[in-house]
Amino acid sequence: MKVDFKNFEIELKDDASYRIKSAGNPIYKYEYSNGEIIKNLAFTINKRAIIVRDFERKQEISSAILCENGGKAELTQDCFKLAEDELWICVGDKIYCLAIPGLEVSWFRNVDFGTIHSINFFGGDLIIHCNIGLVRIGKDGEVIWKFSEGNGVFIPGEGRLRIFEKHIELIDGNDKQYIVDEFGKTLPRKSSDA
Repeated sequence: MKVDFKNFEIELKDDASYRIKSAGNPIYKYEYSNGEIIKNLAFTINKRAIIVRDFERKQEISSAILCENGGKAELTQDCFKLAEDELWICVGDKIYCLAIPGLEVSWFRNVDFGTIHSINFFGGDLIIHCNIGLVRIGKDGEVIWKFSEGNGVFIPGEGRLRIFEKHIELIDGNDKQYIVDEFGKTLPRKSSDA
């Protein structure tokens, strides 16, 4: 998948055949795991690559591969966001904030025990939709609140997460609906939903 951002073309792809520290790999400027440059061999399930190119000349400026464990989620438009000079991207159960264009790690967080499904903007922050529910994170990486209710597992899907200006509507794997306010508190469902 390729996205134009400012003066850059950003390519994002899953590179399942990548082997950490193997001579037969494509060459990425950075290999990251757990938010740090990889120093030793490691086994990871998820391998998500980012390549930044100059928009006009298509010349590569930087590249990185994020090697993480956690649940497997397909690379979609929902698993990354671009703004200012930063890329927020999820891989497995983790989220990275990478500087554009160099792809240095600005911050890194492990926010779930399984899989992150999407990253969304909400009130100047980020809402992370994951197996446990929702996590609101400031653009600086600080966790503001977490929402997880009952025994529900929160899965992705059409209409299962809807974000409004002051609240979020979320449906769990048991089809129970939650309305969460901007502070991470559950609001009563509207009477028409009952």
